Amino acid sequence: TGLGGIIAGTDPGIILRLRAFGRNLGMAFQAVDDLLDITGTEESTGKTVSADMRNGRTTYLTVVQTAPDPLARVRTAIADYTDAAVHAAGSLPPSEAREALLRIAVELLRRTS
Repeated sequence: TGLGGIIAGTDPGIILRLRAFGRNLGMAFQAVDDLLDITGTEESTGKTVSADMRNGRTTYLTVVQTAPDPLARVRTAIADYTDAAVHAAGSLPPSEAREALLRIAVELLRRTS
């Protein structure tokens, strides 16, 4: 999202907000993906569950596995990253593009696959 702002010749302050949106949304997306790898089903996700763990991949869950409740910690991180993405997008000037970014962030919380 930041690169798109650069290419469009957007104001540097807006580029920083676009980068913040993209970074936070990306972190939330990955945390959701890692959570679905453990809690989802093959039918709902369309992929083999627990594959990351079996393949020894580092995931958000492996990073927080020593937390008292790792799944709750990941869910909290998803909410925090999503909130930060919404805040970044919400600070952009009113436009259809801003509204689209906000919709994307909200839909991420509903992701099941």
